[in-house]
Amino acid sequence: MIKGILFDLDNTLLDRTRTFADFSGKLMDSYFGHLDPSERKAYIRQMIEADEDGYRHKPDLFGELLEKLEWRTKPGIGDLMGGHPGDLAAEEPALG
Repeated sequence: MIKGILFDLDNTLLDRTRTFADFSGKLMDSYFGHLDPSERKAYIRQMIEADEDGYRHKPDLFGELLEKLEWRTKPGIGDLMGGHPGDLAAEEPALG
């Protein structure tokens, strides 16, 4: 029996901003090793702004990033969504 639900709408329990910045840094390591440090910081800043503090629908966010950023090797949106399985599952229709 569920006795309560906690919602962390203001980053009190989890630091979502830091978590997304960490994700962005890992994305840089995987796909943007060709950038110099100043370009890397600019890309991370652009990703954080585009994320709209977590309110942006992830398929829309990643679609925009795939179009706007200069990827060394461009991944598929599914590769990027792998870090957000809940959002990916929400995009697929239920079977049955």
